[in-house]
Amino acid sequence: MEELEYTTSMELIYERPHTVILNGFDRSGSSAISKVLATHPEIELFMQPFNSGPVRKKMNVIWDEATATAVDVEFFRGLERGEIIPSYIKSHWFEKHSTAQAFVPGKIHIIKTTINHLLIDWTQRNFPGIDHWVIWRNPMDILASMVRNDVIDAWYGEALTELTPTIHGQQALDQRFGQFISRVDHPHSRAALIISVRTWCLFSMANPLRVIDYESFRKDNHAGLLPFLDYYSLSSEITSNRNDLNISGQRFELEKDHRRMVDPNELDLIQEIFLLIEAFRPISQ
Repeated sequence: MEELEYTTSMELIYERPHTVILNGFDRSGSSAISKVLATHPEIELFMQPFNSGPVRKKMNVIWDEATATAVDVEFFRGLERGEIIPSYIKSHWFEKHSTAQAFVPGKIHIIKTTINHLLIDWTQRNFPGIDHWVIWRNPMDILASMVRNDVIDAWYGEALTELTPTIHGQQALDQRFGQFISRVDHPHSRAALIISVRTWCLFSMANPLRVIDYESFRKDNHAGLLPFLDYYSLSSEITSNRNDLNISGQRFELEKDHRRMVDPNELDLIQEIFLLIEAFRPISQ
């Protein structure tokens, strides 16, 4: 097998990165958060570039040096150095919803994604010139939104089958989640397990100081995004927005709770599963 090179220029290690991967979960408010951030004059948004292609194909596998190909390494090395390689991207979301198609020097480049949970460790180890921020939303609300939008079968129909070898192959995952694989025989509880496994992989590797709390953002856009703006020494020049900023699914309903749509017969099991990621909930909630 070809031995891949992961060299990084020294100046990237000491200069605060301008490339940021913002990773949430489907229905976590990631589109709204990234779109409001993109109203800042010093921020540009690259929307869902990984929605097709190599990352999506391996989204349920924990990445390591054996998993990544030379093409993967070349793309992420490009991100670290301030460029996007268009041939790697197979996503109409990127073309339709991004604010730019190439990096503008000097700006903060936010790459919004909802599928990079299992490659965060590989990316952080090999490309320190890329920052990672993560979005927390109550997992029950994420699940309820999935049920409301009827996306579980379409988006996650095969996900648990793909995740099962990953869970059993990692001691930390197997100890926490392995017992639930045989117990989740309903779409709602299966989706809950997928949410929990991928959230645990993401948050257990992420910097706890680089978390955007969706609930804080929903109450007050500026207050919710202040940790991000302060970290990059940016002014508060964002435009708050209470409108629907989804790029897919039904219209957002700010004050409505859709948890009642989750199968009540599955709630005890779902709550047991979600308890395993409770430690990642922001203190502010």
